[in-house]
Amino acid sequence: MIPDASKYTDRILNSDIEAIGFLDIVKTRDDVHCFASKDLETKEVYLFHDHPELDNVDIIPERTGTLDEGAKFWSLAAMNGSRLVVHNAMGYDKHVVERCWPDLEWPFDAWHDTFVQSKLQWFDRPRVKGSKSPHGLQAIGIKNGINKPPIDDFKI
Repeated sequence: MIPDASKYTDRILNSDIEAIGFLDIVKTRDDVHCFASKDLETKEVYLFHDHPELDNVDIIPERTGTLDEGAKFWSLAAMNGSRLVVHNAMGYDKHVVERCWPDLEWPFDAWHDTFVQSKLQWFDRPRVKGSKSPHGLQAIGIKNGINKPPIDDFKI
């Protein structure tokens, strides 16, 4: 069941999409693994996917709904004035949802890209030892003691 998107007026949802790989190979809904969001005000976590075998796995939050329900939730929240805060939204997530769910509305001003924000706020930010980019999630993880494992195969 989709959470009531009518309450998502002027909310901030830290969000992300996981898929089988980079934008050039993500073509359909079947290529998307999940939608994930965390409401900054309520701290509620929303996870949408079509993999029931992952339900009740210790490290994975409880599933909120299906992948299509996740797309609809994001769209309705955005249409109600909420912001989707996503790292690399303009380079990836926005294009994935527009390609895979063209029947839904995705207002441009609902997207907030923290990758772009990082580059604008501190373009020549020093690279963190062990990271590829000073603006990437890997650098943020290293700074916070969270090691991002190397991933070579995104299809899993």
